[in-house]
Amino acid sequence: MQSSPYVQQLPLEAMAQVGMYKQQKYEEGVQKIQSQIDNIAGLDVYKPEHKQYLQSKLNELGSRLKTVAAGDFSNFQLVNSVGGMTKQIIKDPTIQNAVSSTQRIRKGQSEMESARKSGKSSPENEAWFNDDINGWLKDKNLNTQFSGDFIEYTDVRKKLIDLSEKIKETENLTENPFKRDANQQVIIGKDGKPIIDDAILAVTTKGKSADKLLKMFNDGLDENDKRQLMITANYELRGATKDTFKKEIMNNYESNKKILTDETANISVELKTNKKLSAADKAKLEARLNDVNNVLKNGDLDKKMNTDIAEIDSVRDIKDFKYKVYKDSFVNGLAKDLSYQSYKYEYKNNPYAQMDMQRKDLQFKYDNAAREQRNFETTKSFEMMKWQYGVSQDALKAAGGQPIVTDKSLPTSVNTPTLAGLQGDLQSKQDARKQLDAEYSNSSLSGLVGSAKQKHINDLVDQYNRDPTSIRDNEDLKFLERRRQFDLQIAQKNNLLTGIIERSNKFDAQFAATLASEQGVNFSNGKSLYSAPELFEVSKDVEKFYKTAGGQGGSAYASGASTFDAQGLINKYKNTKFAPIAQAYAKSYLGQPLTTTESTIVNRGKQITQKYSSALSQTLDAKSKFQSDEIARLSPERQIKVGALDVENNKLDESRVKQIIDLKINQYNELGALDTKNRGDFNPNTITDWRTGKGKSGLGYTIEKNYDGTANLIVQKGSETQVIPMTATEFHSAFPNYAMSHGLDEAVGLIRSSDSHTTNVLGTRGSAAGAVNAYYSGYKIPALKNTALAPLVRLDIEGDSSNNGGDSDGYQVRMYVNDKGVWKTAILNQQGFVTEDGVQAIIQNIGTNTVSDVLKQN
Repeated sequence: MQSSPYVQQLPLEAMAQVGMYKQQKYEEGVQKIQSQIDNIAGLDVYKPEHKQYLQSKLNELGSRLKTVAAGDFSNFQLVNSVGGMTKQIIKDPTIQNAVSSTQRIRKGQSEMESARKSGKSSPENEAWFNDDINGWLKDKNLNTQFSGDFIEYTDVRKKLIDLSEKIKETENLTENPFKRDANQQVIIGKDGKPIIDDAILAVTTKGKSADKLLKMFNDGLDENDKRQLMITANYELRGATKDTFKKEIMNNYESNKKILTDETANISVELKTNKKLSAADKAKLEARLNDVNNVLKNGDLDKKMNTDIAEIDSVRDIKDFKYKVYKDSFVNGLAKDLSYQSYKYEYKNNPYAQMDMQRKDLQFKYDNAAREQRNFETTKSFEMMKWQYGVSQDALKAAGGQPIVTDKSLPTSVNTPTLAGLQGDLQSKQDARKQLDAEYSNSSLSGLVGSAKQKHINDLVDQYNRDPTSIRDNEDLKFLERRRQFDLQIAQKNNLLTGIIERSNKFDAQFAATLASEQGVNFSNGKSLYSAPELFEVSKDVEKFYKTAGGQGGSAYASGASTFDAQGLINKYKNTKFAPIAQAYAKSYLGQPLTTTESTIVNRGKQITQKYSSALSQTLDAKSKFQSDEIARLSPERQIKVGALDVENNKLDESRVKQIIDLKINQYNELGALDTKNRGDFNPNTITDWRTGKGKSGLGYTIEKNYDGTANLIVQKGSETQVIPMTATEFHSAFPNYAMSHGLDEAVGLIRSSDSHTTNVLGTRGSAAGAVNAYYSGYKIPALKNTALAPLVRLDIEGDSSNNGGDSDGYQVRMYVNDKGVWKTAILNQQGFVTEDGVQAIIQNIGTNTVSDVLKQN
C-alpha cells in the first residue's frame, strides 16, 4: 500500500508570536545600547582635551560595534557584552576625573553667581577661582584633578579696624602731689616728710601706637583672613615682576623702620618733656629706647631685608610669595594709618597745698621783687639808649644839621626786587633752619638715628609752641627760640610769596591763553618739566643779561658786540625751580657742552620767545613790574629809610663819603668784588672818574638804610648809579646820625606787609590762637628776657587798618600768656591806639605785674 507523503505542519501563529517577541527583544537591546552610548556622549566635560579623549573612546566603541552589527541584539548575552564595553568607558579614571572636575567647576560657578547676587563676592575672589580653572585647563595631564573652590570674600580690613576700635586705648595717668628732683624722686624736707607741691599735674597719655597695632593685627589674623589676603595679593600683584617684589619688600622694611624710628622720637620727647615720669617709668622708657636704637643701628633690619630680596630668585610658589609681600605691606600700612597718640595735661587742686597758699602768695611777691632787681640793669641800659638818641638829635638840631629822612619802601629802580629773588631768600632761610637743626641734632640727639632726629625736633617744636613750660632743658630752650625765629621768618616770606603769586594770576591767564597751543619741555614719562609760559618768561628775561658796548641791555639774538652776565643770571635764579634754565643759557653762551635736556630747554625757549616776543612782551613787563612793586611795598626787608646827603655844604658828610669810598675801593681791589647784587653795581674806575672829573658837582648822594642796620650809599650821575654797600658797623661809624633807628622799624615793616595789619605771621588777630605764630617772645622784652616768664609770654603789635605810613599811624600791643598750657590774651593799651613811641613805652614798662594783669582779665 502506498502511503501518503508527510507534510510538515508549521505552527505559523506560534512562530509569528516568537518572531514578534524576538523583534521586541532586538529593539530593546538596540535601544539599551543606544541609551548607554548617548549617556556617555552627553557627559558634561569642561576641558577640551577631556572631550577629545571621550570622543576617542566613543569612536573606539563604534568600531567594535561594527563587528557585532549583524549580531542578534535580542540576545541577552550580546547586549550585556556591548554594555560592558560602555561601562569600561564610564569606569575609565580619566573620564571619571573629567566628569568630577567638571562638576566641581560647575558647583563653584554656581556659588560665585549666588555670592555675587548677595554681595559676598569680589573681583579678586572671582579672579582667584577663574585662575584656578585656567591653570587646570593649561595642565595637559588628563589625570590632574581640579581641586579649586569659589571662596566668598572676607573683609579683612573691616575686621582689623573693628578689632582696633574694640581694644582699649593705651592710657597712663600719672598724679603726684609731692615735689620731685631731677631724677623724679620725691623730695624729702628737713622734717623728714615729703614736700607738698602747689598743684597736682595729672598727665594722661592716650593712644594706639603703630607697633602695638601691628602686633595685634598679626596675632588676630585667622586662617580665613590669611587665605583672603593671599587671594587679594594674587589679584593686586598680578603681572608683578621680581623687581616689583624687591621694591615692595624695600618699602615694607622702610615702613617698619619708620615705625621704629618714630617710636624712638616719641620716647625721646617724652623723656625730655614729661615732668612727672617716675624713676621706674623713666627707666622703662630708656630701656625701650635703647633696644629699638640697637635694632636700628646694628643693621639687622637691613640684613633681613636683603635676605628676603635674595629669596625672590629661588622662590617656587609664587602665590605664597605674593601673600607674604602683600600681607606685610597691608598690615603695616593699616597699623600706621590707625595709630595715634595724645597727651592731656590737667592741673588739679592739691588739697594738701591749700593751707600753704598764703605762704606761696607771699613768696611770689618776693620773687617778683627779685626779678625786678635782676632786670634793673636791663632797664637802665634801655633808658640810656633813649637818652643818647635824644642827645644826638638835640645836637643835630642845634647845629642845623638834622638830616631829612623819610620812611619808604626800597625803590624798584635800585636793586630791583624780583619774585626769583624772594624765592631765593625763602630758600636761604630754609637752608639756614636746616643747618640749625643739624647742629642741634649732632650735639643733643646723638642717641637717635635717621629720621627720628628730625621727628624729635618737629615734635619738640610743636610741644614748645603749645606749652613752653614743658621744656626743661636750657639747651633745648635756646635752640627752640632760635628756630622759632626762622620758622616765623619763613612763614612770613612764604605768605608774602604766595600772596604775590596769587595776585599775578591775571597775567598768567594771558600767557596761558596766548601759548595754549605751544608745548613746553616734558620728562620722558610725559610729565611737564617746564611749561611754555615758564620757558618764555625766563628766556625773555635772559635778554636783560646781554649788555651792548654802550652798557645797555640788548637782545639775546642781536648781532654786534655784547657781553653776557652769566653769573648774574645764575645768581638771580639760584635756589628756584628755574635755576636749571638759567644754568643752561649760561653754559650755552660760554660755549660749554649742554646735556640733551639743556639743549632742549634753550632751543625751545628761544623758539617760543622769538615767536611770541612782540605779543607778550608788554604783559611780561607789566607782570614783572607788578611783582617788583608788591615786593617793594610789602617786604619788611624793603622797608627802608632814605635820606639825601648834602656833601657840598656839609664838610663832615663830604669827608665821610670820601673815607667810605676809599675803604670800598681797597676792599674791591683786595677781594675782587663788593657785596652788591650785581657785579657791575660798583666799579672803582667809574666812581673815581665821577668824583675827579668835570661832572663832580653834578653828583647826587643818597643813603638807603636797610631794616637790618646795613645801608647803601648811592652815587648818582644822571640816570646812572654806583652802589656802595656798607655793613651795619661801617654805617654807624660813618653816618651815625642816619644810623640811629627806632626800635619798632622791624615791627612796622611786618605790619605793612600783613593784610591783617599785624606782626603775627599768619595774620591771626584778636584770638589767643595767635600765640603760636606771634612774632615776639618774652625773650625780646627787656624786663622779662632773663626771667622764668620769658618762654611763657608772646607779643604781637597790631596796626590801625587806616594807617597810611605817616607819623600819626596808630598801634596796639597784644600780649599772650601761657597759663598752665593754655594761652590767654589781652590788649595792653585799651584806651586807644598809640604811636610807635607809645608802643615802645608800653614794651619798656612790661613787667611781671603786666603778666599778672593779663591773667586776671581772662
